[in-house]
Amino acid sequence: MYKDLHSRTFVKALIWKVIAAIMAIGITYFYTGHIGESGKVGATTFIVGLILYYAYERGWNHIHWGKIELPPSEKDKDITK
Repeated sequence: MYKDLHSRTFVKALIWKVIAAIMAIGITYFYTGHIGESGKVGATTFIVGLILYYAYERGWNHIHWGKIELPPSEKDKDITK
């Protein structure tokens, strides 16, 4: 099986938080009409969310529930088909 590297986890978190920050800015602007306040909300959710999401993903790498170990002969096959 595979194990995510820290760099992969960080890039996944970064990309997701960019999407989430854009959404937070848009929603906040929709409700407040203030781009400055919207930017503050977006920046805050980006920074805090990035840290929390990274920790969340790394934590799940240590939880074996729901994972199965494939025998060596099965590791190269796609079991999702």
